[in-house]
Amino acid sequence: MAALAAAQGGADPQQALERISTLFAQFAEFAESIRDFYAYLGQVLARYDLDGAEYQGFKELLLDYSDLHRPLMLLAPS
Repeated sequence: MAALAAAQGGADPQQALERISTLFAQFAEFAESIRDFYAYLGQVLARYDLDGAEYQGFKELLLDYSDLHRPLMLLAPS
């Protein structure tokens, strides 16, 4: 977008609208997937029948997931 805006004559309004709309749609889908993931993980970790290895596995999954998405979450609106 920055390159389009900096180009002579600026960005084409229709093209800019399409790119920005796509970005917002992708972010909304990403945010929904994170909510679903945390809801699922909360249900799993609340189970009393998990043994230590299962609990540790889900804990590591959560940490890996959060490390993977941490840079993106810093850009999320609060």
